[in-house]
Amino acid sequence: MFEAGSALCGGAPSMNALIVGRIWAGMGGAGIYLGALNTVAIFTTNAERSIYIGLIALFWGLGCILGPIIGGAFADSAATWRWAFYINLVICGVFAPTYYFMPSHDPQPTKSLRDKLRDLDWVGTVLNAIVYVTFVLALTFGGATWRWGAGGTIGLFVAFGVSLIAFSVQQTFSIFTTPENRIFPVDLLRKPVMIL
Repeated sequence: MFEAGSALCGGAPSMNALIVGRIWAGMGGAGIYLGALNTVAIFTTNAERSIYIGLIALFWGLGCILGPIIGGAFADSAATWRWAFYINLVICGVFAPTYYFMPSHDPQPTKSLRDKLRDLDWVGTVLNAIVYVTFVLALTFGGATWRWGAGGTIGLFVAFGVSLIAFSVQQTFSIFTTPENRIFPVDLLRKPVMIL
């Protein structure tokens, strides 16, 4: 989905196509990020989990820093801004074959794939996505597309608040999940060292 959105952005014949491509790529990117976190949570042991989540955060941070720099360099070069999106296709093409050659690792060999998928915190994942989407949309549209006091902006902030409360309650009381499978380790908030 992310690659299809990037391809659409790179080949966009109009601003509307570029916007649709960015939305599509954004949904794909969000899916990659949340999917990676959930996959790591399910397919790693407790000892390995923090290392892999740290690596995900490291590369996400590098992308946030290097993305605008590399994209700006493409925009100022003869390659044009389109290559800021096409580069994603090249990177995917280079790394896609590795998925077929990666050694299998199953920290829970007694569980079937169906059981592992059932153990995912689906409700928490959806609520988490809603929290981020409503917050980002409120900040993006507020003051730019809509006035800060407009109904749409206020509605997005209200949706953000409601979804954040719902997510917090769902994670705290492990609703539709278990304490071991929830996506946010609420117990960490009880440790002052982790909060700092």
